[in-house]
Amino acid sequence: MPKYPNQLRTKVSDRELQIITKNAEKSGLSVCAYLRERAVGNPVQSLTDASTALSIDKFGRMLKNLQFHGPLAEIVVAELRELKDFMKSGSSHENQKD
Repeated sequence: MPKYPNQLRTKVSDRELQIITKNAEKSGLSVCAYLRERAVGNPVQSLTDASTALSIDKFGRMLKNLQFHGPLAEIVVAELRELKDFMKSGSSHENQKD
């Protein structure tokens, strides 16, 4: 039995198709996978957000390993973790526009 045995059909304008296709590309998903995820309410994270979150995580780990462990370093690490978690949650501004 196929993984997705059911098909849905819908009509969209040229502009809507353009937006859907662009958003699917930005998330690294096919148009079908993108629409399926959005239709069931799953957040779709763009590849840029995922890449940025990984860079922030790496920077945070590098900062944590610096020779000083004062309160400023702890504050910066905590803020970077919060930003990373926010981005991984799919709550980016880009995803809220859809």
